[in-house]
Amino acid sequence: MVASHGLTAVTLRCFDLLQKLGTTGCLALSRLNDEGVTAGCEGDVPALLTMHVHRILSGEASFMANPSVFLGDDVVFAHCTVASSIVDNIKWRSHFESGIGVGISGTYRPGTMTVMRLGGPDLGKVFIAEGEVVPHEFREDLCRTQVRIRLPGVADTLGRVPLGNHHILARGAWKDIWSDALEPFGIDIGS
Repeated sequence: MVASHGLTAVTLRCFDLLQKLGTTGCLALSRLNDEGVTAGCEGDVPALLTMHVHRILSGEASFMANPSVFLGDDVVFAHCTVASSIVDNIKWRSHFESGIGVGISGTYRPGTMTVMRLGGPDLGKVFIAEGEVVPHEFREDLCRTQVRIRLPGVADTLGRVPLGNHHILARGAWKDIWSDALEPFGIDIGS
C-alpha cells in the first residue's frame, strides 16, 4: 500500500485494528520505520509530522512514545512500536494494553536523547529538550520499549503542559538543528 500510493509517512488508528482484526499494528509500524517510511500510531498526525521532520533532518528513524512516569527530573517514555534499527536487545512481546499481537521491546544505550513534539492548533509550537538516557528497570505495567531520560528543568513542564501525549525521541543532540530548520517558519523552540 505504501508503494502503490507513493507514501513517505503513514499513521494508523491502532485500536481500531484490535477490534476489527484482533491484532495490533506495532510490528508493521516498526518495520516501516526501519525501511525508511515514517510510521506512527494511534492516528496522531502532529506526532507523525514531528517524526517525519526528524527523518528529513537526520535520515534516521525516531521513536514515538508516551511520557508514562515522572520521577523528579526523569521521565520514563514507553511504547510498543520502536524501530528495531535504533535499539538493542530486541524482543517480540505481546502488546501492552491488549495482550495480543506483537509489541516490540528494545533497550536504548546511555547517551544524549532529544525529546520533541510539534503541536498547538496551527502546529506553531514545539517542545524540544535534550537529556540523558539513565538506567531504568523494566516494568510490566508499561508499554514494551521503555527509556528513562533525565530532563533537568523541563520534566515538570512536560508533565503539566504537554503539546500532546506522544513525544518523539531521537538519539543525539538535535535542538540546534531543529531550531535552524524551524526558524524560517516562525516557530521558536525557546531556550
